[in-house]
Amino acid sequence: MTKRKVFSIIGLVLTVYLIVNMFLPLLKSDYTSLSTWEYFDKNDAMHVNIIILVELIVAALFFILQLCGAIKNATFSLFVIGFYVTYFDLIYFITFAKNDYLQYSSFGFWLGFVMSIVLFVVTAIGSVVSNEKKYVAGPVQYDPTTGQPINQ
Repeated sequence: MTKRKVFSIIGLVLTVYLIVNMFLPLLKSDYTSLSTWEYFDKNDAMHVNIIILVELIVAALFFILQLCGAIKNATFSLFVIGFYVTYFDLIYFITFAKNDYLQYSSFGFWLGFVMSIVLFVVTAIGSVVSNEKKYVAGPVQYDPTTGQPINQ
């Protein structure tokens, strides 16, 4: 297995986590909690939910295609993940900080914040590492009469 495929497996797992993270508590108070899905639904922005969900599924498909060998590089998923990082990390964080919601932010917000940055870094590194398998030479055989190695 190549290094790039290892990074694609990690990227796939993190992408699936970000899909699940849309349904984890984003904001939490003493009496109620609100997930990302519910947050956009209450703000009449269900289209943003659908866009984020479709883009994360597309990123997962890029990772799967790279693992199967259909494409050599999952770099295209950087565009999708870049949108998610920009929207989730910057816009959420700025909006929550401006409205003093950070005190109500739950583990879904902070894990999504950190994991999206980690996913972006893993995808960027995975696009740079080698996609070639290292050739490991087998045992060298020697000619019993001359003692010279036999070329294979």
